[in-house]
Amino acid sequence: MGTNGHQSPERIRAGLSHPIIDADGHWLEFITRDDFRDFTFANAVRLWGTGNPSFFAGTAVAKAAAALLAETPAGVGR
Repeated sequence: MGTNGHQSPERIRAGLSHPIIDADGHWLEFITRDDFRDFTFANAVRLWGTGNPSFFAGTAVAKAAAALLAETPAGVGR
């Protein structure tokens, strides 16, 4: 079992490298612009676009998705 149960919430949040939603559904206040973009866009593009690069073809986000996939090696997140 980890030691997180004995740490303050602030210390736990400081150690996270990705955005999360807390138990009652609120964004944690430390989220950055990059975290928000990853959570709402980049993670989904990497999930669906890595296995099928044409997944977003013909959609409103096709250009942005293609650009993200071109800059991110397969299997590697930000």
